[in-house]
Amino acid sequence: MHFGTRSSLVLLVSAISLPACNDDTSTPVTEGDTDTSTTGTTAGPGTDTVVPTTTAPTTTDTTSDVTVTTVPTTTEGPTTETTSTTTETGTTTETGTDTDGETDTDGETDTGGPVDGVVECDAPPLVPPAEGTCEVLAQGPGGTLIRGTVLAPDVVYENGAVLVDSGGVIACVGCDCLDLPEAQNATQLGCAQGVISPGLINAHDHISFAANAPIGEGVDRYEHRHDWRVGKNGHQKLTVPGGASAQEMLAAEFRFIMSGATSTAAAGGRPGLLRNLDMGLLEGLPIPVANSDTFPLGDTNGYQNASMCGGYPDITLTSEIADENAYLPHIAEGIDDYARNEFVCLSEGTSDIIAGQTAIIHAIGLTAEDSATIHPDRARIVWSPRSNIVLYGNTAQVTVLDNLGVPLALGTDWVASGSMNMLRELRCADELNTTYYDNHFSDRDLWAMATLNGALATGSENAIGLLRPGYAGDISVFDGAELERHAAVVRSELPGSSSSCAAACRSTATPR
Repeated sequence: MHFGTRSSLVLLVSAISLPACNDDTSTPVTEGDTDTSTTGTTAGPGTDTVVPTTTAPTTTDTTSDVTVTTVPTTTEGPTTETTSTTTETGTTTETGTDTDGETDTDGETDTGGPVDGVVECDAPPLVPPAEGTCEVLAQGPGGTLIRGTVLAPDVVYENGAVLVDSGGVIACVGCDCLDLPEAQNATQLGCAQGVISPGLINAHDHISFAANAPIGEGVDRYEHRHDWRVGKNGHQKLTVPGGASAQEMLAAEFRFIMSGATSTAAAGGRPGLLRNLDMGLLEGLPIPVANSDTFPLGDTNGYQNASMCGGYPDITLTSEIADENAYLPHIAEGIDDYARNEFVCLSEGTSDIIAGQTAIIHAIGLTAEDSATIHPDRARIVWSPRSNIVLYGNTAQVTVLDNLGVPLALGTDWVASGSMNMLRELRCADELNTTYYDNHFSDRDLWAMATLNGALATGSENAIGLLRPGYAGDISVFDGAELERHAAVVRSELPGSSSSCAAACRSTATPR
């Protein structure tokens, strides 16, 4: 398989510790696709046209916030098998049983290795640079070797390394990458206090609405998305134009990238920056395009039904998604019986679309009994806590879903009521976890929602979302000077975006 000409992304993201769940009211930088609606989210995934990729030279751009280094990609892409092997040299502080890392018969991806094990690598020590998080230790003609704290799937390598070959494919992860012949020709980055993570994956956004300013606390609390889309049930309609320009889309994608994201399913996008996993703008990634379906019931006109399935304008059939690699439908976006009935009608008979390729977007209106049916069907959930709480005062039953074994991914939803980037969404999830969920989720759990689980939701888990040989070298490096390991990702923030207003993820949330 071939990546095409798209450069893999190595992002060096500064991280500072700020109050959780910062408000987005200072950030109207924009996003877009081709939707021109003025009443709500996009009507579907848009066209799946594959846009030719372009060759990007190696560049390093430095700002006061982050340094972004891009490395050209021209050779073989990720596969589920690899011939690259390493023998780890170091001290393991926690151990477990290693497994193959493939997708098992239950439809779950086994990431292999000891859960949250820590290996202290016996490699030459690193010294923090005088300025910034990383520094170039040596220039080489091919590939990139990044040294620091490595967040591998189920183990953390302290003083470890990731080797990305000259084609942008990960060749080695762990303690002994420095000993490989390929490492001798690679440019070496030393990140003594850097935390090396897979690039973040934004599993859901409506990038065509990015020209809108954030609505803050909003003008109303709604029971269903049609309440704000078309002013149903006595609620005030939101005016949120779509149809963002190409420049607004690129600005939004750049905002995502500068916070550590390398891929998104945003119902739109432009070629050249993020991998747009549901738009055919894959930048050479050899995977099928995901299908983001905003209206699986065909209810763009605002139709609602609390107890029957016969009246929906165009309900999606099981047969229609049978060949999808990844299907992301909006279901149960709301807290009333209308919202729950959507799940009921899309989980039975010939319209049962809750399947192994499905990642349900939102799923707010589900009962615990409904949630119990999702894991047996091997489906996933895409969680957008900030937007859910701003609009509805509540969000999905994520602790219930997690206890039932349902993988949870994170998505920013849109800039109007959601997060400006994945770091803000992580901070919101972390705030809820601390305030309402009794720290049910570990830092590693939250990190996985933005990496591996985002890949699972978008059908890209064999190509991105993990630091593993054979995978695309989409990597983000976070400043771990004050926050270590997974916490350096979960509670990181870009300097200059420190307006603190946690109410959006605190004051209106009601445990269910």
